[in-house]
Amino acid sequence: MNILFLCRLPILQNQGGIERVSFLLASEFSRKGHNVYAIYTTHAEKTADLTSFPFRQIEFNSDDKRTPKLISGFIKSRNIDIVINQCIEKPHLKILKKFDRGAAKVITVLHNKPFPTHGIELKAKTLTYPSNIRGKILKRMTLKYPGIYRLVRTAFDKSIYTEAVRFSDRLMLLSERFIDPLMELAPNICRSKIDAINNPNTFHIPDSVNDKKENLVIWVGRLIDPQKNTKDFIDSWNIFQKDHPDWNSIIIGDGPHRRIFEEYANKTMARNLTFAGNQKNISEYYSKAKILCMTSLYEGWPMVLSEAMAYNVVPVVFNTFLSLNDIIDNHSNGMLIPPFDTCRMADALSCLANDSNLLSSMGDNARHSILKYNLDAISNQWIIKMRQLSSSCMS
Repeated sequence: MNILFLCRLPILQNQGGIERVSFLLASEFSRKGHNVYAIYTTHAEKTADLTSFPFRQIEFNSDDKRTPKLISGFIKSRNIDIVINQCIEKPHLKILKKFDRGAAKVITVLHNKPFPTHGIELKAKTLTYPSNIRGKILKRMTLKYPGIYRLVRTAFDKSIYTEAVRFSDRLMLLSERFIDPLMELAPNICRSKIDAINNPNTFHIPDSVNDKKENLVIWVGRLIDPQKNTKDFIDSWNIFQKDHPDWNSIIIGDGPHRRIFEEYANKTMARNLTFAGNQKNISEYYSKAKILCMTSLYEGWPMVLSEAMAYNVVPVVFNTFLSLNDIIDNHSNGMLIPPFDTCRMADALSCLANDSNLLSSMGDNARHSILKYNLDAISNQWIIKMRQLSSSCMS
């Protein structure tokens, strides 16, 4: 097959989650004999030699009115069978609407849970840090009239998904568990166009792991709210740390709200808590840590979980998105905590810290349970679905 990835940014192995997954899938498709290309639509400083990759990458500016025509020409000249659109933002949907794809089939991937803030609008807005007057007014109005905001936000999200389905042959979700919630809030969407494939594990699973791990809890992610909800992790850590002064925690990652969280940690007198910033060799932290905490308001398929679990790190996670139940079997390979209950999260940390046998058993189960998400298996699922779609008569 001839496969084209349509992305917002260049596909680089060590960038964000979408780019990393795209790189692995594209490389694997290429290794299995398919012709793979990538087009990205946002100019970015090239931090790697894109010509050295096993697939060709080309930049087309999404703001250029000629871009849909240029992409159409590229699709036809390369006899593209499948276009994998990795961005569901409006600029990309406009491109899908305008370009002539010929015989190619289009798969648009939704890399988050559908309707991410539905039902938690107040929590999301409480954690929002507006940077301008308009943002401050919107936050105040949302807190005062959450029902109205929910209607507006749901209508906006629904319009995005409806457009994505309209201009694609498939809308690919990251878990089958997301399908029913999507259809419940967007019942007019064509159900036959909805499908799901899990993300692959993006880390090589090591042959062995460190058997002398430290009393270390890590939090990994971009330091930006409301999505990542870093404050709840700091609050959970402060409760836990009072009775476990021999444990340490490291927040790994950077982002626009890092200073806010550092100030909050100082204000709450958080002890044994370090901000490490971005780390290129994050596997070193996974190999030392015993527990990973995740406090996100929403995610699609967080690769941090499977990455950490590959190193026997036990995940303790707020149960805020349905795909978690694909990854974590509660109290077997990790712990699912009622959303935003910092006391319950601290109790779960204490339970693991006080029982080394339980911690070890869960770590072993975590490592074993993610084997089914290896790149070979997930890429084969993609290839089967792409072949079925390519050979279908669906317009």
